[in-house]
Amino acid sequence: MDPSAATVSVRTRKQQGLAAVLARRAPESVLDFYATERRRVFLEVSSPIASDFKRRMSEKDLGRQRADFEEFRRQAEDPERLSLSTALSKLVEGQPMPV
Repeated sequence: MDPSAATVSVRTRKQQGLAAVLARRAPESVLDFYATERRRVFLEVSSPIASDFKRRMSEKDLGRQRADFEEFRRQAEDPERLSLSTALSKLVEGQPMPV
């Protein structure tokens, strides 16, 4: 499954879980689970990526800028990066909603 499809799948499952709570087909504890998962994805995935991106964009040292650029280029040319994208989507996917 490509990463964007995994993201859509996760979003759809979470929306279904929230809809089930609103329709009283699932307990409100599903909302706690949802909040915990959102926080986990922020702490483990979104925040580290955003922090690293901010660091790279505000880097003043030219040597470090060049090293970052070379790392970006190396990663873009590496066929193994596709498996890293899949690993990232698995981090976002997390645990299934308990509905």
